[in-house]
Amino acid sequence: MRLASWLFWGLLTFIPAWAGAEEAKKPIMGDQERVSTAEMYAHWANHTPQEVIAHARKAVAFLQKNGAAGFPEFNDPNSDKWWPGRPFFSPVMVMRCDELRNVTHPIPEFYQQITQKGIIKKFIDTRGEHTFFYLCAKLKGRPQGTWVKQLHFWPGTKEAVWMAVLGLPVPDSPYQVHVFYITPNPDIEALDQLLLKNN
Repeated sequence: MRLASWLFWGLLTFIPAWAGAEEAKKPIMGDQERVSTAEMYAHWANHTPQEVIAHARKAVAFLQKNGAAGFPEFNDPNSDKWWPGRPFFSPVMVMRCDELRNVTHPIPEFYQQITQKGIIKKFIDTRGEHTFFYLCAKLKGRPQGTWVKQLHFWPGTKEAVWMAVLGLPVPDSPYQVHVFYITPNPDIEALDQLLLKNN
């Protein structure tokens, strides 16, 4: 029973544990064709962590210029700019760690839940880890950003997959960007070093 619930929570790795059954029955974009874990990793092997970092930094620059007026672009589930190659590349999401919530989400059905204050405290991955709460804690005092490791479902997966979640602060704002990099063995220390090398 718990495994079935995790499947429902796994949309973009950010569905809360209490998502309702009726909402869970709705079609999940990018989830119509399920692939094996190995196939999912193979799709993502076409990308590099540097690409994911560049994707997030582009979003940070966009938010620095546009602020909250730019949020509608990140809420567009068909955006080739902020969710290219879906579901085999990362969407950009924007959060507020000070309010423990997302402020954008590209799936309209889940927008209201995900943007509620405190939701980040409720989210757990399939290991029971509070991934995004930990990410927010790690981001304090790290203007270059940081990564955390997560084991969770992704649109199109049959089983949970390992991924690294990157958080980048948006300077002079209360916002942070987060994106995902799916890889079978996330090396968080090496990924954090990449952020320093490519600053």
